[in-house]
Amino acid sequence: MKITYDERVDALYIRFKDTPVASRHVHDDIALDYDAHNRPAGIEILEASAMVADPAALRGATFERL
Repeated sequence: MKITYDERVDALYIRFKDTPVASRHVHDDIALDYDAHNRPAGIEILEASAMVADPAALRGATFERL
C-alpha cells in the first residue's frame, strides 16, 4: 500500500496495488479505482486538506507498506 499527497492539486491517493485501473466517482471529490477483476485498487480524494483535522500533516506525505 502507498499513500501520497499532491499539495499542488490538494489530492490524496491511497494505492492498494500497482495495476491498471478503471475509476468510478462515488462523490464529487472521491473516486474509487478498480482493477481488471473489479477489485478495489485505490482511492483518490480531491480537496483532501478540507477533510482532515490538521491539513499541515498532509504536506509532503508519502507512506509505503503501511
